[in-house]
Amino acid sequence: MKINSKILLLILLIINLNSFASKNELTDIFNIGNTAYKNADYSLAVEKYKSIINKGFVNYQVYFNLGNSYFKLKDYPSAILYYEKAYKLNAADEDIKHNLKLANKNITDKIEPVPDFFMKKLWLNLLLSFKIDTWAFLSLLFLFFGLALFIIFIVFNNTVIKKIGFYTACISFVGGILSFILAYQQKSFLTESNSAIIFEESLTVKSAPDEKSTQLFVIHEGTKVKIIESLGEWNKVKIENGNIGWIKSTTFQKI
Repeated sequence: MKINSKILLLILLIINLNSFASKNELTDIFNIGNTAYKNADYSLAVEKYKSIINKGFVNYQVYFNLGNSYFKLKDYPSAILYYEKAYKLNAADEDIKHNLKLANKNITDKIEPVPDFFMKKLWLNLLLSFKIDTWAFLSLLFLFFGLALFIIFIVFNNTVIKKIGFYTACISFVGGILSFILAYQQKSFLTESNSAIIFEESLTVKSAPDEKSTQLFVIHEGTKVKIIESLGEWNKVKIENGNIGWIKSTTFQKI
């Protein structure tokens, strides 16, 4: 079936206009939320920011503002949840880090985390030092530069130039591969949901996925856990001091 070019152009125009209208609508809602926050109407601010998220829009500033609104309402578990979501999208933002620390001071559990292995911490800092788009761009730039240097290595007969071309091409190819790996791993880091915030006022962690199993320890709302394994409605989790046990899916929200 052939489609008239004018009809196709009209369809594309309508799609673009709808996209533009949608972005304008989200901006308007965001501004209403900001105004509500400034006027200390934090419940309305929460409603507006959440409506943006419910439309499928993902942005660290929306998460951060939503976290701030919950903080003002003294709903610290929700504040921590959205600060953590904002942190995943922009780990370099000092305001997010600061407000997350403030929110954690207002919850019951003060858990001392097990220090990360030095190389793991170094790798994570490198991973989050640039955004995915930047790592992807660097990957292409390194690979293109490496290809150009490799051509120089092939074309020129001068020994010194050939050596410089060959070794710098190898370094560029390694840089390109490393940048690609960092882009891929950062995407995995941002999209994976293996961490969560507890939303039970007081929760007993079990030794097995069974209500009758041994009670290991108690955690409270606002505590961050890492999900290791899932089995039906039960999840094996680890808290930041290394303790492990089982809790139900209804007791937490994933970051």
